[in-house]
Amino acid sequence: MATLFEMEPLGESGLKLNEAQERAITHGQGPLLVIAGAGNDVVPLVDIVTLLGWHVTVVDGRPHHATRERFPKADRVVVAKAKEVLGQLHTDVHTLFVLMTHNYNYDLALLSQSMLTGADLTNFIKRSVEMVS
Repeated sequence: MATLFEMEPLGESGLKLNEAQERAITHGQGPLLVIAGAGNDVVPLVDIVTLLGWHVTVVDGRPHHATRERFPKADRVVVAKAKEVLGQLHTDVHTLFVLMTHNYNYDLALLSQSMLTGADLTNFIKRSVEMVS
């Protein structure tokens, strides 16, 4: 399976998107990318993926980090404890998660909550890895 970074040559007219790239840029429902974490390293990621037309939700438990001022390009900015995050999101099989909290306890609580609620966050993580590997 082709990944996001493998381009298929189209000949003299340019490049053709592969299947993974096509899915990434044409999905139009719900948050396509949920970023858990609102540190300084998340700002450029939000800028990049919004340039691609992705829907982005930033979630973090720290109200002074997860603000609209810090992430004006994000579709949503959610302040929530890890155990409350999944209840505030509308996800589907196309949703991708990136864990960037740099906080083991928050990440563990988010993963544990996904198991308790039946949300298949591990599948989201696997799909995220597949798309960028």
